[in-house]
Amino acid sequence: MSASSSSLTFDPPSGQYTYTWKTSKVSQNTCLKLAMKFRDGSDQATLFELHR
Repeated sequence: MSASSSSLTFDPPSGQYTYTWKTSKVSQNTCLKLAMKFRDGSDQATLFELHR
Protein backbone atom coordinates (compact mmCIF):
# COMPACT_ATOMS: atom_id res chain seq x y z
CA MET A 1 0.00 0.00 0.00
CA SER A 2 1.35 3.39 -0.95
CA ALA A 3 0.90 6.30 1.44
CA SER A 4 0.79 9.98 0.64
CA SER A 5 -0.39 10.85 4.16
CA SER A 6 -1.04 9.05 7.44
CA SER A 7 -4.37 7.38 8.11
CA LEU A 8 -5.90 5.07 10.71
CA THR A 9 -8.78 2.77 9.83
CA PHE A 10 -10.70 0.16 11.83
CA ASP A 11 -12.39 -2.94 10.43
CA PRO A 12 -15.24 -3.88 12.84
CA PRO A 13 -15.76 -7.47 11.62
CA SER A 14 -12.10 -8.39 12.22
CA GLY A 15 -11.48 -5.98 15.12
CA GLN A 16 -8.27 -4.92 13.32
CA TYR A 17 -6.79 -1.44 13.05
CA THR A 18 -4.62 -0.47 10.09
CA TYR A 19 -2.28 2.51 10.31
CA THR A 20 -0.70 3.65 7.06
CA TRP A 21 2.13 6.15 6.99
CA LYS A 22 5.03 7.19 4.81
CA THR A 23 8.44 7.29 6.43
CA SER A 24 11.36 9.42 5.35
CA LYS A 25 14.72 8.04 4.26
CA VAL A 26 16.09 9.29 7.60
CA SER A 27 13.93 6.61 9.29
CA GLN A 28 15.71 3.75 7.51
CA ASN A 29 17.49 1.27 9.77
CA THR A 30 15.80 2.62 12.91
CA CYS A 31 13.11 1.51 15.34
CA LEU A 32 9.85 3.37 15.81
CA LYS A 33 7.19 3.01 18.49
CA LEU A 34 3.52 3.59 17.73
CA ALA A 35 1.51 4.23 20.90
CA MET A 36 -2.25 4.75 20.92
CA LYS A 37 -4.65 5.65 23.73
CA PHE A 38 -8.27 4.64 23.21
CA ARG A 39 -11.45 6.35 24.38
CA ASP A 40 -11.99 3.65 27.00
CA GLY A 41 -8.68 4.69 28.60
CA SER A 42 -6.70 1.64 27.47
CA ASP A 43 -3.29 1.94 25.78
CA GLN A 44 -1.62 -0.18 23.13
CA ALA A 45 1.87 0.13 21.69
CA THR A 46 3.92 -1.69 19.11
CA LEU A 47 7.50 -1.42 17.89
CA PHE A 48 8.62 -1.38 14.27
CA GLU A 49 12.08 -2.03 12.86
CA LEU A 50 12.54 -0.21 9.57
CA HIS A 51 15.07 -1.56 7.10
CA ARG A 52 16.13 -0.33 3.76
